[in-house]
Amino acid sequence: MTDTIPHAAYEHLRYLGVAGPAGDLDAEVTHRCQQQYPDWKGRYWRFYAVEQDSDLMRVEPVNIAPRAKDPR
Repeated sequence: MTDTIPHAAYEHLRYLGVAGPAGDLDAEVTHRCQQQYPDWKGRYWRFYAVEQDSDLMRVEPVNIAPRAKDPR
């Protein structure tokens, strides 16, 4: 199942350089993610550590929750 994260969290990860749009990924990686995560909307990804306290990172597809509307 694909994680869904808040838009602000995605923007922070992108600022840190550990997330981005799917267009940044190799086509093979995108295809593999779409097959492994059928609920992925195919737009965004992030890196995650394979193990705690490890420098080894993997690409993980993520969905972004819609932005909350400001009550006026």
